[in-house]
Amino acid sequence: MIASNLQSSLNLSADPCEDFYEYSCGGWIRNHTIPPDMPGLSQFDVTRKTVKDNLRGKRETGLRVLKDLVNDWPMINNNQEIPNFLWWKEVARLNKGHGFSFILDNYVGLDDKNTSIYSIYVDAPSLGVGRTQLVKPDDQNNKRILEAYKVLIEESAQLLDGGAGKLSANIKADIQHVVDFESDLAKIMAEPSARRINKIDLQTFVNTYNIPLLDIERQVFANYATIDGNTGLIVYDRDYFRQLADLLNRTHAKDVKIIQNYLKWRTVRSLGTHTSKAFRDIRFAFNRVLIGVEEPPALWEVCVNLVNDRLPFAVGRVYVDKHFPEEAKRDMDVLIDALNKAFTELLDENEWMEKETKDKAKEKLVLKDNSFLATITTNDLWATKKKLTKLNKSNKDRSTHDWNRGPATVNAFFNPKLNRIRAHYDKFGNLYNWRDGVTQQRFNERIKCFINQYNGYNDSNAGMNINGKTTVGENIADNGGLRQAFRALENYSFRKQSLPGSMKSFTSEQLFFLSFANVWCSNIRDKALKRWIETDPHIPDKYRVWGTVSNSESFAKAFNCKPKTNMNPEPKDKCILW
Repeated sequence: MIASNLQSSLNLSADPCEDFYEYSCGGWIRNHTIPPDMPGLSQFDVTRKTVKDNLRGKRETGLRVLKDLVNDWPMINNNQEIPNFLWWKEVARLNKGHGFSFILDNYVGLDDKNTSIYSIYVDAPSLGVGRTQLVKPDDQNNKRILEAYKVLIEESAQLLDGGAGKLSANIKADIQHVVDFESDLAKIMAEPSARRINKIDLQTFVNTYNIPLLDIERQVFANYATIDGNTGLIVYDRDYFRQLADLLNRTHAKDVKIIQNYLKWRTVRSLGTHTSKAFRDIRFAFNRVLIGVEEPPALWEVCVNLVNDRLPFAVGRVYVDKHFPEEAKRDMDVLIDALNKAFTELLDENEWMEKETKDKAKEKLVLKDNSFLATITTNDLWATKKKLTKLNKSNKDRSTHDWNRGPATVNAFFNPKLNRIRAHYDKFGNLYNWRDGVTQQRFNERIKCFINQYNGYNDSNAGMNINGKTTVGENIADNGGLRQAFRALENYSFRKQSLPGSMKSFTSEQLFFLSFANVWCSNIRDKALKRWIETDPHIPDKYRVWGTVSNSESFAKAFNCKPKTNMNPEPKDKCILW
């Protein structure tokens, strides 16, 4: 089956030295049509579908529950102001009860600078629509998305009103005020590259930013932890909080109902699809504009995703028992050992790192270890309580058992405070620059090569260039991972094995690179592609393949690529770090 699947993915008429992505994935792309309910289709999606099918084994109630939660929403209550309303109390209530991050994000996590303890984190919030759209509303594509967003708000209000005749008479103006306020929030958020952490106590935060965070935290952590002005916290987006109080004051002076409408809308946005098909239909209409999907996802897929997301380890236990035999676990252990050995070898061969820094890198390697909506809201409360009670929990043993993803998840991910593979974190996962000055300078010089390389990729379908700076971390990881994995292959005693049938002509080295590229085979709609390039720290799949193999001398050797072909540029143009 492996040989058959790999063979069907190929386009042997393409030149692997000019476009290895087309050579590896051309057949796959032709044979896989994007489902109408999805913005794109990748190998990850195909595997996720298999997992969901294995997990698969209607209720349409819940609208009343949602209406009870937001019954004082001015838009559906004759535009009446909510009496005695304080924005920070509503933010605290939603954060404690549901984990929502409106106006500010607030959560508990391992302390960046001391992973033996947990700390409170505050950050800029989530948004109801993309930051790019809100910051650049005059762009034609963004304007179209924002218009669809406003329609979504209005139709959501209409569904909750249910013909009661209590909709605000000025609902379109009210909605515009909400979108304008959200746009103002987006505009005071720092760019990702400008975000820096700052560890201070709660009282200093209140004094510095004039935000009643001490009151918020006392409400959020009531019955879970004792909070006072000396309680420490970590602030990420200081630029945001420097400007937030002024924005809130200006908005309140303009119309006290704007912030009320905004918080109630965000609640409806987060919970509405759990109530009825009508809510799911209007969300699909919005997504059709946003990412180009043609049909809504099947209800069973929505339910499987939701249960797996909210009860990941309960679902994972069942999935592992049925679909992950002990033999597969042993195979993965062998693979991980081989990768660790390869990384150590590449580290020893590294010429740009000082010995002191190499030794610290090796230390990091060694130390590793009622209604449906009512059900949703109960689960929100349980999950949030589980997170908040960590504030009093010690992590002195640097436990790595607190996984943040379940077993039935198709993806690759890491937490630098747990598995410690990031350069800015030491062997315990603490945020600390453990590299010496000379090594750091050489590192900074070498990553410029990757930034320039990926900046040069232009996608004709999107009409956009890749942003090499915002994606550099992931691009470095791709390149280093491929080199490490290939070294592990070279060390593998049975590597000369081949596949049967028509795939027998490929060497084990060629099969390695074909398998790597095959992981990234995908189709994507143009709208979704543009949004990907604008917002994602990963580059589109095609360029993940191009960039990594064109930097690999081993690839050029495996496929006998002549110098100066697209996939084998001159040595001076190849970027190598790890």
